Amino acid sequence: MAIGLLGAFATVVALDPFGRLRLSKSEDVGYNEERPAMVSRAIDPRFNSVIIGNSASMPLMPQSLSKLTGQHFVTLSISGSGAPASIATMKFFLAHHEDARIVVVGLLPETWCGANNSERRPFPFWLYSSLPHYLWGLAGATSSRCSKLSLRTGKPRKRTATAPT
Repeated sequence: MAIGLLGAFATVVALDPFGRLRLSKSEDVGYNEERPAMVSRAIDPRFNSVIIGNSASMPLMPQSLSKLTGQHFVTLSISGSGAPASIATMKFFLAHHEDARIVVVGLLPETWCGANNSERRPFPFWLYSSLPHYLWGLAGATSSRCSKLSLRTGKPRKRTATAPT
């Protein structure tokens, strides 16, 4: 069983499902859920400026800001996220971009300054943390998924995913 889990983990690392290890391009990551999909976009070397926040920052268009400033913007706005997720995302972007020029943060005041400074929806902080934490999270996700697959009976479901735009 241990060899099977180790093999599954090695396969997941080789496939690099979140694009974190740069084994796949950001547009090749097969997630349409924004929280994991943003990881590969955050490390994409094409960008040197970023829009961070929740739905309050989504009207900001990276193409327009790029045109106005001459910088290369990416949006890492994640709907329903709070200050902790925005800070984690910003730190992650800055850690992977020594050439960062502009950081735009757009959060509603109650999100940033509210009494309850926590996430309303689960946020995968392990995806946006250090490499050892990322690998540990991958191991946990791999073992969890393998356990579910081994317990499931019948035909596996076909999954389809699209790359984020």
